Amino acid sequence: MFGGDDEDGDFLSPTGGAKLASLFGLDQDTSQGNESFQYTAPKQPKKSSGPAASQKAAPPAGAPAVLFASAVQAFRYVGGQYVKQGKLGAAVLGSHATKEYKVLLYLSQQKQVTAAKIHGGFIFTVQPNNYCTFYDDQRQNWSLMFESEKSAADFCREVCLAKANSTSSLDSVLIQDLRLGEGQAVENGDLLEVVYTGWLLENHTMGQVFDSNQSKEKFLRLKIGAGKVIKGWEEGMLGMKKTGHRLIIVPPSLAYGSTGVSNRIPTDSTLIFEVELRRVKFSKDSGSDQTSTSSRDSAVPSPAPSMENLVSDSPAPATASGPGRPGEPPLRAKSNSLSEQLANPDATKAKLISRMAKMGQPMLPFLTGAASQPESSDSELEDTSGSRSKDGPAASSPVQIAAPAPAAHHLHHHHTAPASALLPVSSSVGPQPGLPGSSHTFQSPSALSVMQPVGQVYPAHTAPYMGSGDVTSFLMTEARQHNTEIRLAVGKVADKVDQLNSKMDDLQRQGSHSMSVSGMTMETSMIVHNIQRIVQENDCLKKEMFEKSSRIEEQNRKIGDLINQNQRYMEQSHLLLEQRNDSIKSSSEQNQARLLQAEQDKVHLTEELASSTARVSQLQLEASAQQQKAAELQSKLSSVLQDNESHRRHIASLETQLEELKEAAERAQTQYRSEKQ
Repeated sequence: MFGGDDEDGDFLSPTGGAKLASLFGLDQDTSQGNESFQYTAPKQPKKSSGPAASQKAAPPAGAPAVLFASAVQAFRYVGGQYVKQGKLGAAVLGSHATKEYKVLLYLSQQKQVTAAKIHGGFIFTVQPNNYCTFYDDQRQNWSLMFESEKSAADFCREVCLAKANSTSSLDSVLIQDLRLGEGQAVENGDLLEVVYTGWLLENHTMGQVFDSNQSKEKFLRLKIGAGKVIKGWEEGMLGMKKTGHRLIIVPPSLAYGSTGVSNRIPTDSTLIFEVELRRVKFSKDSGSDQTSTSSRDSAVPSPAPSMENLVSDSPAPATASGPGRPGEPPLRAKSNSLSEQLANPDATKAKLISRMAKMGQPMLPFLTGAASQPESSDSELEDTSGSRSKDGPAASSPVQIAAPAPAAHHLHHHHTAPASALLPVSSSVGPQPGLPGSSHTFQSPSALSVMQPVGQVYPAHTAPYMGSGDVTSFLMTEARQHNTEIRLAVGKVADKVDQLNSKMDDLQRQGSHSMSVSGMTMETSMIVHNIQRIVQENDCLKKEMFEKSSRIEEQNRKIGDLINQNQRYMEQSHLLLEQRNDSIKSSSEQNQARLLQAEQDKVHLTEELASSTARVSQLQLEASAQQQKAAELQSKLSSVLQDNESHRRHIASLETQLEELKEAAERAQTQYRSEKQ
């Protein structure tokens, strides 16, 4: 595969220091038997043989070398599922001279399973649980399970370096995930906290470290797109997820270029960054409802191949705009008043009104004895909305339902909610826009039933506990339905007033030609009187509606303030918990360090105590020996003193005898002298 048989023999030679089959125990048969009868080749001298070791046959120029090897469990994608191929060897082979690199799967020295050429567009996808996938040269998908996360990361690192070395001139950023993160992918404008290490690409591998914050307590804080770091690093960070680990290779054109950094980064240097994303603050968190909360929960990638893996190495961040889940709306969406949501009516407003009217009927049924409600007819709703839009569009601005699905979701809980929870207190309606001809706007008696207290309609029930977000969405839905019914009733009354107004105009025209004002019939006077009474009632109802709308707006503002306050308290609580966790972690580390130091001191003191005890016992033995010696010397001294005393007495006696002898001698001399004379 790499040349002739001689080259294969040299590459797979057990003396080359890279015998890959030894990782799987496949060469155990060569070590069996009587070792004294085994033949040792003369071309494999020992290292202690001196200069003869330098005469070892060198591999031919351009032959691939083993850059990294590991044992893996291999799976091949066949027929829509992965088929286990057993334990194989996976190696990254390459020649820096020819810039040819490949991933090799093999079973033994002579049996190669598959290979994939590494180039600038080669994709090596990292998946959870130490799985990695790639496509070989025959477009066959393989999944490899490494024995540990470290071996998988080392293999991915070598693959990324091989991709960088395979191109003659690197002009774009190369990225390779070493460990997948979790959550939403980062994008421009997000605030990140990362731990990183930077190397120079030297001699086709990781060279000198020029910068790192691994040993620092604080993380590097940066904002994507702010230009705080080099452009290539920002491009390589896009698409990362929290707790993710990634290797980024930045070409000189996207790094420091021909300027470099004095004493740290030479000119035209290719940089290698290994980055770990610790914390992230998404820029869309502060928006109204631009990003769905559920879209941040990214699915765990499966080992099955996907077409996205063939296109890009870094998946695009999965974001979606739309309403969030019920109970989890964004902060500003909770506090927006209903009048802001009614600002943009569209072409389907009549259908939305009819759907809301249908949803509102079981929620707020009209009281017994009230007039019949024509709102249940979709065709009449469409006709009345069309007629009102001709005369005055501002008078019939329908409720634009931003998310009818969550509203329908809340309908399932209405029968168990208490009566007080049905009051519309979480949204507001702005002042009713002026109808064409304010003297003709009034409220029909049938709409009076809508304004009755809701507590009289439903009996009190014990409702299950709901969170603050669920209660807020529930109350906003109730307020929308209530205000929708009020607007429908007011709209139909306005239509009837318009019809009466047109009839009055016709009657006045007919009366001007046929008779004078004094000849007005009783029917016309009754109609005028009724119109005046209805106008007065309409004014009263409008005042009541404005008061309730202002109260609803005030309640909505209070709810918004409470939500903001709750959010602040939650953020403070999270910050305090993080600070407490950090302090507990630091104190725990300090306590562990102190405990380790105390244990070391204890061991040292125990050793000193043992040596001191041995020395004390030795000194005690020496002291007892000295005491015995002193006793012996004392006894000798006493005996010597006794002998001295006896000798002194003997000397004294001898001196007395000498005196006596002297006296006797003197007497003898005197006697002799006397006799001689």
